[in-house]
Amino acid sequence: MGYCDIHCHIIPGVDDGSKDLAESIGMIEIAAKSGITDIILTPHYKPGRLEHSKERFFKELETLKKHVKDNGFDVNLYLGTELMFSEDCIELLENDKILSMNDSKHILVEFRPMDSAKYIKDCLYKITCCGYTPVLAHVERYVSMIEAYDDIEEIINRGALIQVNASSVIGKIGGKVKKFIKMLMKYDMLHFIGTDAHDIKERTPDMKKCADYIEKKFGKEYRDELLINNPVKYFNITR
Repeated sequence: MGYCDIHCHIIPGVDDGSKDLAESIGMIEIAAKSGITDIILTPHYKPGRLEHSKERFFKELETLKKHVKDNGFDVNLYLGTELMFSEDCIELLENDKILSMNDSKHILVEFRPMDSAKYIKDCLYKITCCGYTPVLAHVERYVSMIEAYDDIEEIINRGALIQVNASSVIGKIGGKVKKFIKMLMKYDMLHFIGTDAHDIKERTPDMKKCADYIEKKFGKEYRDELLINNPVKYFNITR
């Protein structure tokens, strides 16, 4: 049973991720070789700045599915978005304008790196009040969240879920962040890991090193909880 990548930018030409179809296929190949069998594609959605229709995303999804089949990759593709929060988001969510994670009631949402913990907490709660469960994307990137375990616990208690990036788990953005994520895992304050992949060179959809690290530090069962069981449970992924 392979891993699930619940955060990546593989759809070509819609954001700062894959630039064309060839790169998208290359990214899927990398993912497959690293043990990933299920990918939720999460192109950026930034109200007023970067908006594409659901129809555009679904069209691109079907094109990618065809190429996955033609290339013989054992990878299933699903669709979501990574929503940059703004006050416009609430109306968009209420009017069903934003794609959830594989047609679930979960929304992957990001903030600006310097946003305060209070702002992040309040905005996530607003999404919860709309009937969705927010998944806080790459929590390790927000300066106010690093080592703010009480704030993260409050976020979880209010109904949100927490995601970190695979590269951060293994220390690619520094030892302080690696230690922070290790503590999140120790205190059971982490729900998902995504690659947040954007290309085939620097930010690739490689999950193997991360998976091996978690297995070594916390055991195979916990690795599978983060990389397989939780995504299947929350995001309608069929196994």
